Amino acid sequence: MTHSELRDEFHELLTRHQSQVFGYIFAAVRNLHDAQDLYQETCVAAWEKFRSFERGGSFARWACGIARLEILMYQRRHLREQRRLSQHVLLKLADVASDEDVEAAERRHRFLASCFAELNKADQRVVEMCYGTESKVSHVAEQLNMRLASLYNALSRIRRRLFQCIQRKLSKET
Repeated sequence: MTHSELRDEFHELLTRHQSQVFGYIFAAVRNLHDAQDLYQETCVAAWEKFRSFERGGSFARWACGIARLEILMYQRRHLREQRRLSQHVLLKLADVASDEDVEAAERRHRFLASCFAELNKADQRVVEMCYGTESKVSHVAEQLNMRLASLYNALSRIRRRLFQCIQRKLSKET
């Protein structure tokens, strides 16, 4: 296989499974900017190791395995971060992410963006502050002048609304 053919095959597989791999990484680190950086590092590492990928195997599972190693290195660099996931949980997330239907994941991702846009500005701000930064929830509560329990209740309400919105949009498609 020529270098060009190998590159094209890698690009096609990566494009097809990028939402699964990115979703796995984001679920592990829960920070959009770090997840984007880790996704890029995973892509580079996967390309460097692509010759070892067994054709016919699950690319998503293989790429999530590489992502797991990148996440572990990230966690070592950020030992002070208290939101670390165990290796066992990372393996479970990789299994789920790699088994997920790619098209369904992309639809849910698209619907999540649409549902997020439907939230009021205050709820969007809460989500961005809690999930889009490395701030601890207790720090976000202080910034918003809220009790910690109230912030957790607000997050729970927002997640439930997003989930219901996504489910409603998915049911309209079928």
